[in-house]
Amino acid sequence: MATSSLDASTPVYPLYISGVIVDFSKSKKNVESAEVRISLKLPMSIKRGAGKALRQTFSPPIKLSLGDTFSLHIRYKTWHGTGHEDIIFEPEDMFRERSTIERREYNKVHKKFTIVVELSKNPTTETEQFVFSDESLELRPTTDDIFRKCPQFRILVIGKTGVGKSSLINHAFGVQNA
Repeated sequence: MATSSLDASTPVYPLYISGVIVDFSKSKKNVESAEVRISLKLPMSIKRGAGKALRQTFSPPIKLSLGDTFSLHIRYKTWHGTGHEDIIFEPEDMFRERSTIERREYNKVHKKFTIVVELSKNPTTETEQFVFSDESLELRPTTDDIFRKCPQFRILVIGKTGVGKSSLINHAFGVQNA
């Protein structure tokens, strides 16, 4: 087990990752795919969500122990072909944050990617309704919850030409060209 700076009196229970969201709406990179990599376990793919996001729910949740390595491998298109990048997480930070405030998600910003790691309390929990802490100054769009429950759906918007149907969809779902 890796050396830990966590308080020795605090018991360290494993974390269970029930989902991952990769939001690249602020990035100019055209992300094609992503994989979650935990220690020596097989990589787990993250599916494309709506707009510029990748979303995956894990059932059963993935166990993450304190000594594990945890990273996200992202592949994207470039002018010259394809590129890739590994985003390394510090599981110790996830454990520390979980022990100080009972959060059910861990957020990481890497360059212009926002990654949300959804956490469950135990391995039998499939999906949970996430509680927002008062520490967050930003309202979380309800579209995240909708996409988590139903990753694909269709919407019909009807109206006269030029009234803002496409602009509404672009803004509501964080896409460029509806």
